[in-house]
Amino acid sequence: MDMDLTSLTVPDLLRLWAGTMNELQNRDLIRTSSNVVGDLAEAIVYAHYGGERGSFSQKGWHVCTPAGERIQVISISCG
Repeated sequence: MDMDLTSLTVPDLLRLWAGTMNELQNRDLIRTSSNVVGDLAEAIVYAHYGGERGSFSQKGWHVCTPAGERIQVISISCG
């Protein structure tokens, strides 16, 4: 779906961004507003493997598979 955003004002774009972030949080795809790429990467890994997503306070892994394998998810944003 292509959207022409050029006609939107800055306040309109910010409202669209905020609404998008809220909806992604409501769908449990992201958990924070500060690291969207990392949250989406974790959600993809979790959707693929299942199991349990780690908490913010633990270190070393982000997803624990049903077999007990702990996966640390690393992501980057380009562009």
